[in-house]
Amino acid sequence: MLTHTNTHTHTHTHTHTHTQAYFSRHPVVVLRRNSEVVSKLSSFVLAILADWKTGQWESNMPMRAKHVRRVRVCIKCVCGCGCAPVCV
Repeated sequence: MLTHTNTHTHTHTHTHTHTQAYFSRHPVVVLRRNSEVVSKLSSFVLAILADWKTGQWESNMPMRAKHVRRVRVCIKCVCGCGCAPVCV
């Protein structure tokens, strides 16, 4: 169960059923979000693999640390209440 409070005044509790029903009706949203996440993670992983293959693993670590901070995955509320997403 996902519970969140928006910046206004109300709290929502989303069950698996509520979330599943929403995304079942919005397959394009699911596809777009999956593509976004895969793209962000793939670019990071490919950069690390390139560093490893070229022997620049150690020297590029500071740059990769900055890169991974930009690879944020956010969980967005589906109810349309306007609350801020939870990002990790």
